[in-house]
Amino acid sequence: MNPRAWCLLAALALFPATSRAQGQEAMEPEVHAVGDTVVVEVRGPKPFRISRTRTPDRLVLDFPGPAMDGYGYYPRTKSLDFANVVALRRGQFDDDHGTHARLTLVLAKPLQYRLVWSETAGTIYLAGGNTKDDPTAAEAGAPTTASRKATPSERMAAHKDANTPHAPRERRSTPPNGGDEQSAPRAAHPAGSAQPDRAGKAALRPDSQRTAKAAKEPTPAATLSGVAASLTKNDLESANAALNQLRSQQTGEKLAPLFAQLALKETERKIDPARVERHAREALVAGYEDVKLDLSMGRALDRQKRAAEAGRWFRRATQIGTDPGRTDDNRRMAYFLWADALYRTGRPADEVLAAYEEAMEAYASAPETAWGLYQRSKLQMRLGHEAGARALAADLVRRFPSDYWASQARERLGPLASLQVEAGR
Repeated sequence: MNPRAWCLLAALALFPATSRAQGQEAMEPEVHAVGDTVVVEVRGPKPFRISRTRTPDRLVLDFPGPAMDGYGYYPRTKSLDFANVVALRRGQFDDDHGTHARLTLVLAKPLQYRLVWSETAGTIYLAGGNTKDDPTAAEAGAPTTASRKATPSERMAAHKDANTPHAPRERRSTPPNGGDEQSAPRAAHPAGSAQPDRAGKAALRPDSQRTAKAAKEPTPAATLSGVAASLTKNDLESANAALNQLRSQQTGEKLAPLFAQLALKETERKIDPARVERHAREALVAGYEDVKLDLSMGRALDRQKRAAEAGRWFRRATQIGTDPGRTDDNRRMAYFLWADALYRTGRPADEVLAAYEEAMEAYASAPETAWGLYQRSKLQMRLGHEAGARALAADLVRRFPSDYWASQARERLGPLASLQVEAGR
């Protein structure tokens, strides 16, 4: 085997280990629009360099570490369906800083941007990224038939017109019904000129016709009422389409309750978790705050195997408002799901144990109590507190003898748990 092939095999063997050392998960950046702003969410450290290029306009972010999103050296490009954010490209880049990850946003025009970053994740806000240009300006700058290259059929028609003299034909001066109204002569079009397109014909319509057509289009207020009606009927697809249409017409504060209601209904029906996350985020970014919505957001992230992020939303749900009567089932579930997320993501045992203890202290009679006792017993054993672990297991077996988690405790701790139960009677 030649030396170059050996080098390639060595690089392929080393690359996964390098990626794991960076601790980055294989996950694509999330891109969505909030009103006219395009939001890009990235998991990873803060970029050490941000630059802009032209032709085409691009925003380039360089991140420390050799890999990003598990894609390796070769760049991956994804087209985006926004007015002024065309595509997203990610991969590796080599320069005097060494090999590092690079994220490139391809833009239709220069945009203002803002970054908000934590230690492990960040968000890029592109103002005007989803703002559609003025149609009138777009038409004024668009190529016309006269400025673009004519098609063969247009050239033949122009040649025939140029060599066949004829006078412009006029409409009848008297309408068929015998009225006195005079009709204007039909406008003559010189050879090779463009016939009026649809936009031009629309401009020639009488004002009354244009007004009647505009009156048929629903107003934003009517569309908002339609969204509410669709949600009442559980017609989630219609509500989703209407809310997407309203993003550029209404403020986030008005749409937030509707996006929240849509996300909650989608959670109940177990619709695509990425879609639930997007709709919940629309409401949350606009300032909507509700325990149940945070719980839905956490569950949507958990279904996408993003347990660490889910845990943060579960924790946030436990901290919204108060529940003096311990009657809020959503907050109770959030407590135990938060503790479980910490357990599943490998957080230190003492941190996880404290979370379970806080959950059980907040809701002492919760349906999850048996499970909580079992988890606390395991964590005590992991910390080397064998006596505490066996006492918790014995308490579980005594209080919930027929529960599944009691049977697991018996298998895990054997007869010693049963002996402690007997001694405690």
